[in-house]
Order: sequence, then structure tokens, then C-alpha cells
Amino acid sequence: MACFQNILVGIDLAHGTPPLSASALPPIAQEVFRRAVWLAQKTGGTLTFLSTLHLIEEAVLILEEGHRLTLARRIEQEVRLVLTELVRQAGENGVKAAGVFAHGEGAVEIVRQVLRGGHDLVLVGTRNLTGVQRMLFGNTALKLFRQCPCPVWVMRPEPFDRPRNVLVASDLQPASDHALQLALSLTEMVGSTLHVLHAIEYPIYHLWLTALPDEVGSEYHDRLRRQAKQALDAQLARVRGVNLSRPIQVHIADRVGNADNAILQVIAEQHIDLLVLATMSHTSVSGLLMGHTAERLLPDVSCAVLAVKPVDFVCPLEA
Repeated sequence: MACFQNILVGIDLAHGTPPLSASALPPIAQEVFRRAVWLAQKTGGTLTFLSTLHLIEEAVLILEEGHRLTLARRIEQEVRLVLTELVRQAGENGVKAAGVFAHGEGAVEIVRQVLRGGHDLVLVGTRNLTGVQRMLFGNTALKLFRQCPCPVWVMRPEPFDRPRNVLVASDLQPASDHALQLALSLTEMVGSTLHVLHAIEYPIYHLWLTALPDEVGSEYHDRLRRQAKQALDAQLARVRGVNLSRPIQVHIADRVGNADNAILQVIAEQHIDLLVLATMSHTSVSGLLMGHTAERLLPDVSCAVLAVKPVDFVCPLEA
């Protein structure tokens, strides 16, 4: 069975021009809809379009209660009409779809819908309003990365449909197996090139090796590289499951500072369109943090990201 059979698509209409309509969606919502239909056609999956209404109390208190209710009803009516039209358009493209409207904060309602609907992927877009890289992943995306129990794909506006180059960063731990499996399935399905990266972190700091003869330090680095390559090959053999029609490009990085630098370097050099990243909780409260590398890295990533939770992840929210 292909990956991603039950896809939840976040349609952000908050920045649309009233009256809202499916023919005049905000640009990022148009892009997310188009990509969602394309992905469902590839996977044979179904789509659920979700849009939310979150009227911040402080923003509407100046209105009388009757006017607040009128405003909320008007927006809900327009949003439901948009969702109905998107479902119709998806059907015209051979994709089964449904629309869901919810009152509440976007990220929270998306997670709750995942829990209710058993979705295996969340697909959302991101607005880069300022053009500054650190604004690429907004508050909603970061909350989904931390709390959503299923994979979260945050898309950027691109001039092409499929990701041409996909990068998986592996730390060789079991938590990255699931991310690697999804990336293998995705790249085989859509015809992308898969890059797999492991960044070596040396137990003995490079400066300390200066106390030893040069040949000892060189042998030490060579041995660690061989061990890392063997471990990565073993992981790939363990999770592939099927013979792939496309080759995998393996990257072993060392002496680049840390894993963050290695990932950013490969993204730039290999023109990566999608980074698949295994996230993990490293606190006693499940779902609150993504892991040191992911937390540090995301503000600087310039490509789309598919964040994958470990199989034992516990969502902090309830349906």
C-alpha cells in the first residue's frame, strides 16, 4: 500500500479577501490545494480539507454580542462554501475529498482532527511574508511539528509539483527508521532522487588529537567514517523492504561543526526540495519538544520539511 492514504489538508483562509471564495484563495492556500490533489492522485488516497475560525476575544470585544455572532456566522458560511467547492474540484480530478470546519486555533484543531480521523499525513503551507528565512516556519507549523502525532509536511510555493531532491538526515537510531521508510516510499512513488545524510560526531574532539601523531588522528577519523558508512548501509538494508528503481545518494559528513551545519550544507549543494526529519521528545512531557537538532535547525531551513514522529510518540492533546 502506498504511503499517505488519509491526508488532512490545512486550508488557511485567514488572509483571504472577503467575500471568501474558492476562485480567489490566498496564494499559499491555492498552492496547498493543488499539491494536495497531486499527492492524492499519486497515492490513491483521500483528502480532508480543514479550515478553522479563531476570533481572538480581545479583537472582537469592542463589538456588541449580536454583531460578534453575526460576524462569526458570516465567516463560517463563507468558509463552508469554499470547502464545498474545493471538495467538488478535487472530485473533478478523481480525488475523493471531504470538508471540515472547526472553531478554534488552527494547530490545535488540526491535531484534534488527526486524532478523530486517523489521518496519516498533515499537509499545510507556510507564508514567508517578510522574505526573511527565520519567518519561514510560523507558529502553526512549529506547533504541529511538536504536537501532531502523524507526519507533517509543510510546503513552500514552488514552480514544480514533485520534490526533485529529497534529503533524509539519519542519526542511525531507530527513531530515524520511520522517516527513512517514508522517504523511500515517497521518492519511489513520485520519481524523486533520495539523499541520505549521516553527520559524524567524534567522541574525541579534533583539537585533542593534536597531542597524538598525525597518523593516529588520521586513522581515528578513517575508522569512524568506515563504521558510520557500515551502520548507514545496514540501516538502509533494514528499512528498504523493496528493490528501488532509483539509486540512493549517501552522504557521510564530518568536520563540518555539527549535524545542523551538515544538513544545511547538503540542502544548498544538492538543491534539496524536501527535508525529511525524524523528531522526538526529549523531555518528560510527551510531544512538547522535537529534539535538539530539529529545534535548532528549522529556523534556518529554506526548503519544505516533512517532520516524522517516532512510533511511540504520545500526543499531548485529546480529540
